[in-house]
Amino acid sequence: MENKKILVIDDEHALAQLIKLELESRGYTAEMVFSGAAAIEKLKTYKPDLITLDVMMPDMTGFQVLELLTANEEYKKIPVIFVTVIASEIQKKRAKEMGAYDMIPKPIDFDKLVGLIEKMEDSFIRLHL
Repeated sequence: MENKKILVIDDEHALAQLIKLELESRGYTAEMVFSGAAAIEKLKTYKPDLITLDVMMPDMTGFQVLELLTANEEYKKIPVIFVTVIASEIQKKRAKEMGAYDMIPKPIDFDKLVGLIEKMEDSFIRLHL
């Protein structure tokens, strides 16, 4: 599955740009926004196959964004991978219970992030055969 569209949501502009560039170098298409509110607005026109989401942002937390996504029929099936400095086992468990696909810590191990994306893609393919 190449050219999957990914929405990067992170208030750290330089990090969001780094994630975007790294994903694009690996064959994905990526857009970025820097707040939860901007993400919800972006989803009206950009239909990603996957979202990477920071937890700690100034306008709303990643968990609040995830709640909005899972409450919306159009967005609730978009897989979410949290990318955060607070990737403890407790937070990871909470994220999965709320519907996130997974959570990885910052600083980002891009091989791990892409591995999760590929694993998610493989699961999606098997579910829809």
